[in-house]
Amino acid sequence: MLNDTEFYSLFRGHLDAHQFDCIDMQPVFAQRGVKKLRISRFDPHANPFANRLIAKALSKYLEKHPDLLRRKPQGGVERRTSWMQTTPGLQLPRK
Repeated sequence: MLNDTEFYSLFRGHLDAHQFDCIDMQPVFAQRGVKKLRISRFDPHANPFANRLIAKALSKYLEKHPDLLRRKPQGGVERRTSWMQTTPGLQLPRK
């Protein structure tokens, strides 16, 4: 998943269509091998190194967009969860 460009491209399109802010980590992750980003071959979750990359990107993004820290959320978690559950064509790839 960490370097699946097709999935992230589709996912980004859905986020843009619904006006969600998103930090695209794909270019950062694509520069590194999957083995450097995941916990193990049996656990594909991001490891501490990948989490540091994410934290650095998030920090840079918020520095460039300080208004996001002041903006009040619109809608609620229920709405966002509902959108993710009902978006046609948005499926995690099975590997």
